[in-house]
Amino acid sequence: MRKYCNFLCLVCLVWASSCFSAKKWVISTGEGADLLVQLVILVMKEAYHNIGGELEVRYYPGWKRTLIEANKGNTDGELFRIYGTNRDYPNLVMVPVAVAHIEGVAFTGKEELKRFTISGWRSIQHNTIGYIRGIRFITNGTKGFSGVEVLSSMEQLLQSVNSQHLDFGINDRITLVPFLKANEYSNIKILEPPLQKIKLYHYLHRRNSKLVKQITKVLETMASENRIKAIRDDFFRKIAN
Repeated sequence: MRKYCNFLCLVCLVWASSCFSAKKWVISTGEGADLLVQLVILVMKEAYHNIGGELEVRYYPGWKRTLIEANKGNTDGELFRIYGTNRDYPNLVMVPVAVAHIEGVAFTGKEELKRFTISGWRSIQHNTIGYIRGIRFITNGTKGFSGVEVLSSMEQLLQSVNSQHLDFGINDRITLVPFLKANEYSNIKILEPPLQKIKLYHYLHRRNSKLVKQITKVLETMASENRIKAIRDDFFRKIAN
C-alpha cells in the first residue's frame, strides 16, 4: 500500500510539474549574435518571463530567410522588424510597442567623402551604395536609386567600402560600430547625421493572437516604467567596459 501511495505521489508531482512548466515560444531571427540581436533578446526574454513563458531564439542564415520561416509558421514569430513588415508577410502580426530603435547610417572609406554632410536618403542617391541583403529599411530608403549593390555579409560590405569600390555602405549604427574597431577598418568613417531613425517591433504569427495581446500589455508596462530603457542603458554600459 505504501509503495502504491508513493507511486501516486510521484505521478502527481510529474503532472504538477508539467502543468506549471513555462510555455516555450520559438522566435526566429537572423544568424549571428550582433549587439542589436543581443539587446532585443534581453528585452523579450523579460517580457515572456513576465507572462510565465520562455523565449527560445532560433537563428536562420540571412535576414530574409528568417521572415519567410516565421511567416510560414515554422516559428511563433520574428524577434524584431520595422513597422509595416506584415504588409509583405501577411501571416505576421506586429506587437505595437517598440522594443528598440536603430539609427541607419552611411559610412565611407573615401577621403573626399568623409566631410560629406548627410541630409536624408536623397542626398546620396547618385552615389554607389552597398548594403546587406534583407535589411528592409535600407531597401525602402534606396528604392529607385541606381548604383546599389546588395551584399551577403557585413564582411563583404566593409571590404567593398574599405577598398573604395563603393562610395557608401549603409547599416545600423549599433551593429556597425564593433566592426569598425578592427584595425583593418580604421580608415572607415561614419557620416552624420543618421539617414534615418527607426523603431523596431516584435512580430508574432497570426495563430498566436492571444499571445499578441499578452505581450502587448507586458511591453506597455515595461515601456511606461522605463524598464526597456533601463535594459538598453545597462546593456551599453556593460559592452563599453
